[in-house]
Amino acid sequence: MERVLIVDDQMGIRLLLKEVLEEEGYTVKEAHNGELALHMVEEWTPDIFIIDMKLPGINGLTLLKELQSSSRLDDAYVIIMTAFGEKEQVEAARQNGADYYIAKPFDIENLKSVIGKLSEEG
Repeated sequence: MERVLIVDDQMGIRLLLKEVLEEEGYTVKEAHNGELALHMVEEWTPDIFIIDMKLPGINGLTLLKELQSSSRLDDAYVIIMTAFGEKEQVEAARQNGADYYIAKPFDIENLKSVIGKLSEEG
């Protein structure tokens, strides 16, 4: 487990996560929206997806459903991030393949710990 795709429209978050995860030895790619993420997974298969729920265009939940229906999540883990701790959204994400939920602003050490656990499980 070493390939991570970060899908977030906030460049600062993508850059922070990419830097931290690359220091941990992961291969990291990033997408600023759901459309780009769907295009990327046609040629590159992440082991872990980190997806923001609030994205322009295709939102995080729709992206999750698309990935699920195309069997892109069969051997991958999904971490959902959102500043909006709405129970319905989180539950819908879990029903569509999300393994973990992280609230923004997030603790980077906690996120690293979750990703480390997922890597060991895979």
